Parts: sequence; C-alpha cells; structure tokens
Amino acid sequence: MPRSKRLFFALWPDDRVRSDLAHLQTLLLQARGNWVHPMDLHMTLQFLGPVPPNRERCILEAADAVQGAPFELKINRLEFWPKPRIVWAGPEHTPAELSGLVKHLGENLVECGFMQEKRAYRPHITVLRKTSPCMAMTLQEPVIWSVNGFVLVESRPGGEPPWYKVAESWGFFADPLGECPFTGFFSAEGAKKRFFFLRVAHLLSHRGSYNGSEAKKHWKTNREQTKLHNGNGKSCYSLR
Repeated sequence: MPRSKRLFFALWPDDRVRSDLAHLQTLLLQARGNWVHPMDLHMTLQFLGPVPPNRERCILEAADAVQGAPFELKINRLEFWPKPRIVWAGPEHTPAELSGLVKHLGENLVECGFMQEKRAYRPHITVLRKTSPCMAMTLQEPVIWSVNGFVLVESRPGGEPPWYKVAESWGFFADPLGECPFTGFFSAEGAKKRFFFLRVAHLLSHRGSYNGSEAKKHWKTNREQTKLHNGNGKSCYSLR
C-alpha cells in the first residue's frame, strides 16, 4: 500500500540566497543546539503533514490555481521563539505579495480538506533548533531574496540531513508590459502572452506538439475577463 508523504509548501532559496542564509549561522557561534543543514533552509508557507496518495492530486491542483507575482524579501532580523526553542531569520515587514500568496494557497487547500491557519502568518527561516534564548538582532547586511515562485517539499527525516526534497515547483509570471500593479493581474497584451504560453505548455506536455491557431482560439474563448483599473485607467485581467 502506498505510504503517506509528509509535505509542506515553501519558498525555496536559490544557491546564492542559500549561501547567504547559511552564513547567518556564523553569527551564532556561541549558541548550542541543532543547526539546520544549509540545504534544508527554507521559508514555510503552509504545513500539510502526512498526505495520503489519493489527496496529492487535489494539492497540486490547489497550487496550480494560485496566482502570484515576483517580489523581494529583505531578511534583516534574527530572533528567538521560546516555545519551539528556535532561532529564525526573517523580514521586519511582510510584503503584501507574500501575505497574498499564503492567503490564496490556504483558501485553495480548504477544498482538499485542510484547515486555514487562524494565526497571523509570520514569515521565518529556522536556522537553529532546540537552543537557549539569545538576543534578537537587526542584520547590518540583510539578505535580499528575489522570490520567483514556490515549491512543494517532502520531509524525509531520519539518517543524515538534508531531510527535505523538492517534489514540485511553481513559477510566478510578471506582467510583461509592467502596466498592472495587482498581484496576478495582467494588461490585456500581457494576459494574452501569458495565456498563450500556458496553452502551448499544456499542448506540449500532453501531445509533444502544439497548434498555434488552436492556442489563439482558446485565448479568445476561454479567458476570464475580471477587470480592475490601475492608476492609468487601463484594464487589468485575471487569468485563473
């Protein structure tokens, strides 16, 4: 019988950001505890726990439906939480794009049987576990993290770390023309370009080829025209 997997959604740093985050551990050389392996450093978006195989498809579809745009994280704080006894790194201020990502992901996962977190989201990257209290500090050289997507991670504890493995990943699309400031919204031309890209990707994954005329036809008949207006009075479209 297929086993359940321990899964969670997270932001996964690239090599440069991961190196910078690992360097923060050198600021805590006097501390004792369980250091997080550099390859396991991440920022959790939503913890799912043990997930049976028959629920995995719903989880992937929930993530597919999330809309997001690239944003920047400024990791400039090191703090201690006494109850879990961890030292963590995080931003002093949570970007609106990150809050929106967590909210939309949580709402989509309700359909898969997961409860939405009632507590306010506190973005953090655990760097040290099972440790003693330490002074909070503001980093003189913040870690700048350009976030371009999120991942689904499988936790496989036991043996030597790293214990986390990326199972799936999703990228963010920015409005190519930069005309729509709303997360997940695009100018008319930008929406057309994104839809065409997604349709071509779908055809390639299912057939190994695509028909340009068919992709354009789907753009005309299947787009969701949910309009907002930016400061320039131009329409912005949401594609779901």
